[in-house]
Amino acid sequence: MDPELVEMKSLLLRDLDAMRDEVRTSADRGILFTAPAGVSNPVGSLALHVAGNLQHHIGAVLGSSGYLRRRDEEFSCRCGSDQVLRELEQARAVIETTLPQLSEEALGRPYPLAIEGRTLSVRAFLWRLTVHLSYHLGQAATLRRSLAT
Repeated sequence: MDPELVEMKSLLLRDLDAMRDEVRTSADRGILFTAPAGVSNPVGSLALHVAGNLQHHIGAVLGSSGYLRRRDEEFSCRCGSDQVLRELEQARAVIETTLPQLSEEALGRPYPLAIEGRTLSVRAFLWRLTVHLSYHLGQAATLRRSLAT
């Protein structure tokens, strides 16, 4: 597997595991879907969002998994922690199975969907997904800590 892809996979899995821990801690404290005034997305919604994003872009678009994304529900759902954790685990499985199948040639191809009106290579888009997950993980960790005080 391409060394850069190995690093992306490692970062994605690390951050998904950390998001799983944020969900578990938030659920244990009863704050999974709690957000203070001025904050629109609680930890549970952030977790569902990153799971849906990865399952769609990596699983469905690159891996032909058949996953159908319901983006609005990622933000409106107020399900139990078991469902949120299941979605994160499914995103993890998609990364584990799809990324190793991507060849050097595939990484250089255009990502099939326009991103903000632009065409990016698969490699560049995978980096965007990696950064996106890290960004929302940071939000979730900060929110959980702020609610724990």
